[in-house]
Amino acid sequence: MVRSLHALGQPPVAVPGTDRYGPEPLPPDLVVQALDTFRAVRRRVAMAELHNLRDEDGIALAIGRAWEAISASLCHETGDTRDLLDALLLLRRLEALVSAHRRNAVIALHERVGEALMRLSRCAGADELISAIPREVVRLGYDRALFSLVTGGTWRPRAIHSRQDSGWADGYLHGHREIALALPAAAVGKRTAHVDETTMLGRSERDTGFELWRRSKSKTFWMVPIVHDFRLVGMIHADCRFRERPATRTEVDALEYFCRQLPLALDRRATGAAAHSAGHPEFDAAPPNRAERLPRPAVEAGEAEGQLSLREIDVVRLMAEGLTNAQIGRRLTITEGTVKSHVKRILRKTGAANRAEAVAVWIHDRRLTAV
Repeated sequence: MVRSLHALGQPPVAVPGTDRYGPEPLPPDLVVQALDTFRAVRRRVAMAELHNLRDEDGIALAIGRAWEAISASLCHETGDTRDLLDALLLLRRLEALVSAHRRNAVIALHERVGEALMRLSRCAGADELISAIPREVVRLGYDRALFSLVTGGTWRPRAIHSRQDSGWADGYLHGHREIALALPAAAVGKRTAHVDETTMLGRSERDTGFELWRRSKSKTFWMVPIVHDFRLVGMIHADCRFRERPATRTEVDALEYFCRQLPLALDRRATGAAAHSAGHPEFDAAPPNRAERLPRPAVEAGEAEGQLSLREIDVVRLMAEGLTNAQIGRRLTITEGTVKSHVKRILRKTGAANRAEAVAVWIHDRRLTAV
């Protein structure tokens, strides 16, 4: 019995969502598969009724509870345990389906980021570029997006796009485009920030954009900095106001990736025109050809040198699913220290600054795949 459990691997660790992120939705066919799986499991082992099987967090929690119930039964069972082991296999199969969906969703969203950056690079002039940036952010899954430029320690809103009610968006920035607003601490530190109603109410006496927030009626939104050559040159504010939910972790990761690539991916002529017309020459494009090299910083020095090993590919795939080092270790049956070593090599080979960027580089550059 112990040998059979070891072959199935360690129990999955459920990581419930936080108030900052919305639940990752699942397609109807996968929800049906989850319901069928747990009905079959409950025929084999006694466990409490399960709820919220419509998103990744809910299914992860349910799998964890089912695994614990089956493991407890196996510890006390003295007869035939085949039904219980079959139930564990059903859980593993469901977990694999959810993982595949997560991986495909991440890949699809990063591909949409690449397409958005390509469209921006084709903008003909300043006005077109500035208005297009928040529109492309909305295409990543948000309801509304505000694009601002930063100079001299202040930020100025430049363009907003709304998935609905374009009339509201047209008048939202009236009288505010020329107002210089004080940068919040997260922007100064070039950090992504989740902002909620409590946070904004605490800033009502400071000129950081409280009036704009009040008019937006947004209960929760994300601020992501745009940094070029270590300088803060712009910001994106985005929310999912109409659907009344926080952005998911995948959507936030995609927005961060979009903002990291934005200064480098834009055409020099278009970006320069937008910057100078807005009075912000520091928001300029990268040196020639730098954008072309962005998706494969490590590979440029030598393709073989930048290739990931088969084990590193296993690790980066699980990183794409949002798993921690400890969870990856359990999934691959290796120690957490070994996972950390793999992650360090992955970051070095991809030339990435963090895990999310490493995943993005791997997704966009299949030459990193080991042969």
